[in-house]
Amino acid sequence: MEKQQLLYGVKYGDKVHFDFAVRLPVVSDTIEALRATDEACGTTEGAAANMYYRVAVMACAITALGDVPKEEITAELLLNELNDDDFDLIDAQIEAIKKKADGFEQKLTGYRTLVLALGRYGISEQQIGSMTRTELDGYTEALARLHGKKTGQTTTRTTRTVKSQRRKKVGKRR
Repeated sequence: MEKQQLLYGVKYGDKVHFDFAVRLPVVSDTIEALRATDEACGTTEGAAANMYYRVAVMACAITALGDVPKEEITAELLLNELNDDDFDLIDAQIEAIKKKADGFEQKLTGYRTLVLALGRYGISEQQIGSMTRTELDGYTEALARLHGKKTGQTTTRTTRTVKSQRRKKVGKRR
């Protein structure tokens, strides 16, 4: 992931660190954060425990924080040194990564659906992979027509009717 900049930084040692990078949190991060929260707060419920949990997940998701060694990026370090505005910046960066991952998953699902649909007509995934975007769009449109769904074409029966009515009116004027 690309590095971002904190506004106020995190003090570690004799230096304030501003550069950070994060990754998408995974289930093991959640489990580790829950363990740390229960250990530190004695519970995982309540406002303080919830905030500790969020900071613990964030600590797991941070892949770089200036020159701070990864094993030193802990919930305790962030709780004691991270400003609220910087917390919001890191949190927003994690959310942006989640959103990007969701968009990729939607594209992947659409591709899988197309492969399955075209596979029924003897077109392999390898053939699909070598097609141009125009060819894929053509196949997608043909499938939509075949299954009675509207396509992206702008020429509809209504449009043709309006054009023919205009021609009739123009013809009468002459």
